[in-house]
Amino acid sequence: IATLFDACEICGPVGFYKGAQGVICKNCAAPINPQSVGMPGGCNPIPLKAQVTDDAVIISEADLVAGRHYFEQK
Repeated sequence: IATLFDACEICGPVGFYKGAQGVICKNCAAPINPQSVGMPGGCNPIPLKAQVTDDAVIISEADLVAGRHYFEQK
């Protein structure tokens, strides 16, 4: 399980979609290598810290707030 913000450091908060070729950037149409999902950099979705247990994925409010700037208008 990878937890991510629907934004990248290059294209910003435009986001991603799942297409026939896998995960694709909505802005630049770059296909995202599945092996790189969860890793920072490039046009990868920005990682979001989370704790994964046997029956839950736990994301802290503080970690969500820390990523808020990825979605704010500049």
